[in-house]
Amino acid sequence: MVTYELHERIGDKLTYWYYPEGKKDKEPGVIVADLKAESIKVIKVAEGDFEYEVSAEEMNEMVKATNEMIRERGGTDFDDYETEPSHITKYGDFAIRDIANRVNKGEIPEKGVATWY
Repeated sequence: MVTYELHERIGDKLTYWYYPEGKKDKEPGVIVADLKAESIKVIKVAEGDFEYEVSAEEMNEMVKATNEMIRERGGTDFDDYETEPSHITKYGDFAIRDIANRVNKGEIPEKGVATWY
């Protein structure tokens, strides 16, 4: 689980603090969303979070499996294959996904919780 809260909004830029396992006694991570540029990323990893690289080959195994499921269901909107490794944060990326989903629905979340287990 990860919790997050809007720390600051300046124009189209939203700054969120996120907390792995909701532990506000730890140093928060920082996520910046730029609504105009349609980008969102972790700019500071929280205490208790961790980051790692996933090779393009590993990512493409998942893309291939996803595209096979799309094909089996008659879909044609396939995911693109990766050419570069991906940089991932365990907790930060779950917070990003939740924030992005809510922003795409027209909401600017003040705070939230993302769970996956």
